[in-house]
Amino acid sequence: ETNVQHRVQQLERCARALPVAQQRNAIELVEQALVYKFPERPWRELEAMFGLTEWKQTRFYREVKAEGHQEGHQEGHQEGHQEGRITEAQILVMRLLKKRFPEMTEEINNLVQGLSLSNLEGLTDIIFELNSWEDLLSWLSQVDQ
Repeated sequence: ETNVQHRVQQLERCARALPVAQQRNAIELVEQALVYKFPERPWRELEAMFGLTEWKQTRFYREVKAEGHQEGHQEGHQEGHQEGRITEAQILVMRLLKKRFPEMTEEINNLVQGLSLSNLEGLTDIIFELNSWEDLLSWLSQVDQ
């Protein structure tokens, strides 16, 4: 590490001797090499070890940050979409069950809240085949909640 630290400092000094237009690219190259050389180390530790001060301005940092932001946005969008589908299915199933079994409103709310999306969809398929509250309870006991 000491040898690497010394070499990085040399490279950074050489980079600073370059024309301004080339300095940024040279420094970014050194910083990228460090990230690949020490992939398990947090960036802040590398920054402290090697005296890097401009890492947030590097293209590499900005690209990694943008990629992480995009991945987080996509995951959040997918999770939100899935939650929306579940909520919509719960509302639909509760409306149908309340029409089928109007005297069991409170029980219906409790039962529906714990069902997965696939079970909610399955319930909409068989809802009109249920002849009694006991039929519903029997069907629910057979599904994985």
